Amino acid sequence: MVAHASRSLGVDHGADQSLEWDLPFAKWFSDGTLNASYTASIDTSKAGNGDKVAYHWVADAEGEGRLDPTYGDFRSWSPRRRTP
Repeated sequence: MVAHASRSLGVDHGADQSLEWDLPFAKWFSDGTLNASYTASIDTSKAGNGDKVAYHWVADAEGEGRLDPTYGDFRSWSPRRRTP
């Protein structure tokens, strides 16, 4: 159960614990690493929205450019692409 949940959330380094409860604090997948931004961008791309712009970046200094990456760009740039 924990392994399936951690894989579906994109937890790296194999989490073995889903929850540590020490009132008033709770830790989820504390023995793994979760990159929520990565997971959200990949899931958005897989849902058919890969051509949508994820964010607009404009350089502070004039002439340094602009970047408008899509969710699909993030998926293709990822060294650990998940299969659909």
